[in-house]
Amino acid sequence: MQTLLVAPVFGFHHRFLRFSIRILLLMFMDFPSTFKFVTQASELGCGFLLLGYYSRLFNLLGLALIFFFCLRFLRSPFHKTDKSSDEKSRDENSREESLEDQVFDVASLRQLVKAERQRYNAACAEIEKEQGAAASAAEEAMAMILRLQSEKSAVEIQANQFRRVVEQRQEYDQEVMESLRWTVVQVESQKNILERQLGAYRERIRQFLEDQDEAAEMEIEAEIDQLQEQEQEQHIEEQEDEQEDEQEEQEEEQEEEQEEQKEEQKEEQEEKQEEEQEEKREEEQEEEREEQQKEERQEEEQQKEERQEEEQQEEEQQKEERQEQQKEEQQREEEEQEEEDQEEAAAIASVSDDADSSSGFLNFSVEIDDVNAVAACSQNPSPPHSPTP
Repeated sequence: MQTLLVAPVFGFHHRFLRFSIRILLLMFMDFPSTFKFVTQASELGCGFLLLGYYSRLFNLLGLALIFFFCLRFLRSPFHKTDKSSDEKSRDENSREESLEDQVFDVASLRQLVKAERQRYNAACAEIEKEQGAAASAAEEAMAMILRLQSEKSAVEIQANQFRRVVEQRQEYDQEVMESLRWTVVQVESQKNILERQLGAYRERIRQFLEDQDEAAEMEIEAEIDQLQEQEQEQHIEEQEDEQEDEQEEQEEEQEEEQEEQKEEQKEEQEEKQEEEQEEKREEEQEEEREEQQKEERQEEEQQKEERQEEEQQEEEQQKEERQEQQKEEQQREEEEQEEEDQEEAAAIASVSDDADSSSGFLNFSVEIDDVNAVAACSQNPSPPHSPTP
């Protein structure tokens, strides 16, 4: 197949090269004249162009190329006959190989047909599932849309109500602001009037205070003299009181020292008595501790014995439970084996039925394919392609 496909491609490529070479030769033969025409009015007219050597060289090259092209053209029919005979032999070999491939591909085609049927059934089941899921999703989407529309309408109603309330509040606030502005203007006017009155009253008060200050200064000086005399008398009395207080404090300190000594003696005696009592208590506590330790040891021994008995009972129970679990597992395994045997038998029966039904269809389809392949081979020189599943 690859050789048959590659051969026409190379032939087409060879023809295209020939055609392109011919066109290039024709263009190359006319190149000197065109080059001279272009360089007539330019500054390049020197050297070979003035003497005419440049055009002669191009003409000689063109003649040589035409000579080789003619030789090539004369040899081409022989090569074509050889190539056509090779292509015919290749076509015959490919036809024989394709017939053998068709004979050997029947068994593989049957297997492919079975696999494709299974895939088709699985795809149909998946499509049905997807259709059901899509229908349920569409229903949920419609319910969601209806719910959102109802929520939207409720929100719009609330928004309209809120707008109305806000507009009413704005109107009320504007009225209140206007009334407050009017009251502020009135208060400012009253404030100015009161400030003027206050300035007049302050001037009157200053005049009245200046008259009273002179009389008050005389009275204050007399009071200051009296206060100085009283302070001197109080200072003398305070000194006397301080002396008396110092004497009383000394007497009290002596009495306190005596009392402290007596208290220290009493405390020493009490401490001795307390130490003796504490020693007795410690001895009693040690005896009690020893008794408690003995009792605790006895209780621990009893608890150990009870624990050992409980552990033995638990081990026996665990053994019984393990035996029961093993029995249940054995029963389950037996049931599973029976179910697997039944499923295998059912699968074998279904496979045999499918094989019987598909064998007739495959035989009929294989015969039709063979007839079509023979007809195609007789009409077309190229071999037919192998059927794809």
